[in-house]
Amino acid sequence: MPETLREVADLIGVAAAVRLSQRFGGRRCYIGTNPEGSALEDCVGPDAARALSWYYGAGETTFPRGESVDRYARDQAILKDRLAGMSCGALAEKYRLSERRLWEILAAHRAHETPCGVVPIPESATIREATPRAAGRATSARAGNARAGFDGAR
Repeated sequence: MPETLREVADLIGVAAAVRLSQRFGGRRCYIGTNPEGSALEDCVGPDAARALSWYYGAGETTFPRGESVDRYARDQAILKDRLAGMSCGALAEKYRLSERRLWEILAAHRAHETPCGVVPIPESATIREATPRAAGRATSARAGNARAGFDGAR
């Protein structure tokens, strides 16, 4: 979630921040000292509008567009489904994306800070190790042989 929208969500709640982003995102929005009866109040409610007025003061601010919030939510859902064991083919069909784009989303997740609510995938882990089905399975012949008691000596 963009930093500006994260601040707003902390102030007025995630649902109201998303509504604000979808309605005013990408445009300048005037926040008055008394937001009563304004479009802002219609969008987020009177308490949230007063909180925004107190936080930003009188003036204009620009909120991120709603598309970025929708993409963020979609990417979080993709990460959770992938960690639950869904294949890239199934994810591509479910989210109507190419497999290449899915791999890009997963790679970006590994490269950046982990967003709230998603368990990070360790850098050293393979995709197979990150899925719950593979937990406890050997990831290489050597690990499997070690479990079986074979040390490799003839």
